[in-house]
Amino acid sequence: MEAGSRQRMDVPLHRANLGPAMPSRCPRRVASLALLWTLLPTAAAATEARSEALAGSPFLFDDTDVFRFPSALPRHAGLVVVSDGLATGLGPHGGVILGDQLAFGLFVGRRSGGRALDLRNEVLDGPQLPIPEKIVDLLVAYRVDAAHTAGLSIGVSHGLDRSTNRDAGDNGTVTASVELMVGHSWDSPQGHLDSAFGLEFPYYRSTERFEVLAEVPVDPSFTLSHRSFWSLGGRVQAAVSAGLRRDDLDITLPAAGRSATGSVWWMELEAGPRILVSSQVTLAVSAVLSREARTVDDLDSPPRRSSQGETVITRVPGFRVALEGRPTTWLDVRFGLLGGRLQRTTEDGAGNSAATSESSAAWTTGVGLRLGDLRLDGILTREVLREGPNFVGGTTPGLFTSFAASYIF
Repeated sequence: MEAGSRQRMDVPLHRANLGPAMPSRCPRRVASLALLWTLLPTAAAATEARSEALAGSPFLFDDTDVFRFPSALPRHAGLVVVSDGLATGLGPHGGVILGDQLAFGLFVGRRSGGRALDLRNEVLDGPQLPIPEKIVDLLVAYRVDAAHTAGLSIGVSHGLDRSTNRDAGDNGTVTASVELMVGHSWDSPQGHLDSAFGLEFPYYRSTERFEVLAEVPVDPSFTLSHRSFWSLGGRVQAAVSAGLRRDDLDITLPAAGRSATGSVWWMELEAGPRILVSSQVTLAVSAVLSREARTVDDLDSPPRRSSQGETVITRVPGFRVALEGRPTTWLDVRFGLLGGRLQRTTEDGAGNSAATSESSAAWTTGVGLRLGDLRLDGILTREVLREGPNFVGGTTPGLFTSFAASYIF
């Protein structure tokens, strides 16, 4: 398929046996770039509703990839998206991606900032920190040549609840987060690779009557991300995805004379085949290993110890399945399954420890409607599958838990 044209299904990087390409919608592009573009995975014009219906698999391409790999932006140029954000907790948001060799993206309303602050709420006993609201995500990418693309994204979140007067002093809270990410993509007939490095700078300050109650310093968190696909011939690719992140837990409570320091390390590795079962069905099956270690190094309140302990959460073995099919020219159906065994170990710094384990699995289903260049995607409720919708005699009042729309231009 030539550059600029899109279809809903993912295709493998090597398309030699899949028949003739579809007509191009952008014939002005140079021939060498168009030829390489036929070897790339075709972008699907959907948002979180499609991704979450596929259990969040990184191996079925979606425009949400641009938030993990900003260098993926040119693959989705010429797109407007809106989403209710209910499936991921991002809230109602929307955006547009423009350009060609040089692509720009603008998204507003995504509640995706403040992870470094939210971790303090989960790990530390203390004040619950408000999470800043995302104001804007700005993205830009430049296709250097037919094989290499560089990308950059900036996300800004901010929250303010504050009052100041001469007698009562400064009262209220200010919270903020700035996210910076750079990325690189490499594409060839043999494979495809995305990599990115990101930094998040959080800040929080709470004051009351001239006193600082709590403050979070501007200590950056960092993220490393990678995804690659390598052709094994025919309709099969080997796919790998990896991620690494570190967050600080430092916080001071000057009015109470307390402070805490700590860190959270998170890593995930996922690998498996991505298979084009037929021209209308794509399947990705992968093994998942993830580990999160939460360590509180110092807590300046009783009991005072050099280490306050560590909590480690490991998913092993884990698995993910994503299946997307197109039974008709206007309908896509999706299924996702994520599961594994979670092991949790806790050590309190005084020689006491505990360990628990449990198995978990969650499945999702969704549908997509294609009406010309308009795409409508939803995640089906589990009740509607068991009991049917009420407008055809069932008992479920609604069809979807989340809904998104996108338009290709």
